[in-house]
Amino acid sequence: MSKTPAAPLDAIVEIVSDSKGQHAVDANSPAVNFVRFGLFDGAFVDDSGAFRNEASETLNFVGADSRRFYVRVTDRIRAGTGRVFVTWRTLLPDLRSVVDGAVDPKIVLLETGRGTGVFVSKALMLVNSNLDKQPVHSGLPDADPEGGVRLGTMSNYRIRRATMLDFIEVEYNPLQIKIGPLTNFASTRNFTPVFQRNPEARRRFPVHVFVLRSAIGGQPVVPIDSQATLWNRDLRIAAEVYERIGVRFETIPAAVDAGFKPLVLREGSPRPFTAVLVDPPSALDTTQLLSERGRNVAVSPRFPGLPDTVRIFYGGQLQENAAGISVSDALSRKDEPHNSTSFLDPLERRAHTVAHEVGHLLTAKAQGSNQGHFATPGPPLTDAQNLMHFATVEPKNTEEFKAPKRIWDAPDTDSFNQFEAILNKSRFLRPF
Repeated sequence: MSKTPAAPLDAIVEIVSDSKGQHAVDANSPAVNFVRFGLFDGAFVDDSGAFRNEASETLNFVGADSRRFYVRVTDRIRAGTGRVFVTWRTLLPDLRSVVDGAVDPKIVLLETGRGTGVFVSKALMLVNSNLDKQPVHSGLPDADPEGGVRLGTMSNYRIRRATMLDFIEVEYNPLQIKIGPLTNFASTRNFTPVFQRNPEARRRFPVHVFVLRSAIGGQPVVPIDSQATLWNRDLRIAAEVYERIGVRFETIPAAVDAGFKPLVLREGSPRPFTAVLVDPPSALDTTQLLSERGRNVAVSPRFPGLPDTVRIFYGGQLQENAAGISVSDALSRKDEPHNSTSFLDPLERRAHTVAHEVGHLLTAKAQGSNQGHFATPGPPLTDAQNLMHFATVEPKNTEEFKAPKRIWDAPDTDSFNQFEAILNKSRFLRPF
């Protein structure tokens, strides 16, 4: 976003990309004015979740990621020194408050050749969850003071956490350099936004969430207190999953007929979500909530939402112990009352069920193509780590680095690109 050389040294700090796909950058690599979250599309060895973490960039989950980026410093005065250090942090939009990188933000940049005065980092990555801040090999030999596998509390750590609203800050402040009678502390900073801002690349994804009572005037089918998994797991994880691709998952209350005794709920921290607690239609009892007809015909038309807006229902137990069922444009006409709905089983749902089910609505992949799921071409684009996995058993209450939460910008074996389908084709996204 900005680069401010510090006179009189004229050092330049830039964020650059590996435009040639060589897993390395140099003086000619193009500078970029935004960064994005890593997709972990070069990470996994197999469905077990084992990941690549070797010294070689092509065999390292950061170095092989398609969203990797690099820091470059040009400082002719330090030509021939072999390496320099910069600090990198993530900041809130105020460009002062540190999000991540406060402990030891230093990373190593190596000179591209003897005497060039151009120094570049190994590949770097942004994540939006502490679970993704895995130990990562520095790319330097173990004998190097900054080498070997590094943790998030150590220097030369290649990952930072952020949100889609934040910025990264890179600061170059070399050691004291004597210039004539003066001592100069050269400090050069670069502030770069997460995602492109001009033109705006980020999108909004508003959804309606309904929680049914078990009977008219009864208790909700899932807990709704401030500590409930509805807020602190289901919706939070859905927001994290889509934020990684630049989509802001937002819950908005729907207008509901007073006869259903709607109660707008707002919980969750640090980011709150909303849902509407409603009575089931009078024609339904607990048994009917189990049926396909009961879900689609009786529930959906009685709780309409805004046009082109997804509706999520926490209702009764689903057939065949399904964690969720969704009705996308691939399964019904847009004007049918049950179109663009996701129904969640209050007992069988998993940590990523909400994100997965609305993924069916966003991608609208044909049912005949692996039943609308991701068709893996093989590692590193593994099935078990993809959000739209098929027949992968996820532990009910476990969040993991290797969980099925990744969205990849690549065609599967059905020649279907889920990333492109969401960002370029879905009718449910709005301008940011």
